[in-house]
Amino acid sequence: MVKTFEASLHVERLHDLKIEAAYVPDWRALVAPGGHGKTQFAVQAQYLIDRLSSIELVICAGAAGSLAPDLSVGDVVVGTETVEHDYRLLFATRPLPRFPGHAPSIDALRLLAHGISGFHIAFDVIASGDEDVVTSKRAQEIRDQTGAACVAWEGSGRVQPCSMALARSKSGL
Repeated sequence: MVKTFEASLHVERLHDLKIEAAYVPDWRALVAPGGHGKTQFAVQAQYLIDRLSSIELVICAGAAGSLAPDLSVGDVVVGTETVEHDYRLLFATRPLPRFPGHAPSIDALRLLAHGISGFHIAFDVIASGDEDVVTSKRAQEIRDQTGAACVAWEGSGRVQPCSMALARSKSGL
């Protein structure tokens, strides 16, 4: 991961962490792998939040499968909301868990998106679940169930660690 950035940007490797991570000063950003699946992303995000108190925002960036007919390969979906499509209750009925995106960041990205060309940037719901969606039938089921524009594994994994960090900062812990 770090080698990809080194050719074009100044990157500072962080050697005192148990996961590979790098700081990119020009972006004021820490870049680290999230792992595979919601739980692994949550564990790794929590690990970094616990060790680096200056973290202000966690972004899950990666590949996703399109659920919306107007999206093409290479398009970008900025999640206005994440919904867990694989959340199952056998003995109770309630809506799927939905988590809003970080509104100030989404607003800033909307402003920046106006100057982008060459690919489409959509602002929409992202479905998240630990499932490989490989058939158009399953993709349509998830689209119908969630209204999401795309589906990915890790997106909802950011929610619990970020919510706990926000609660700690508001309470002064």
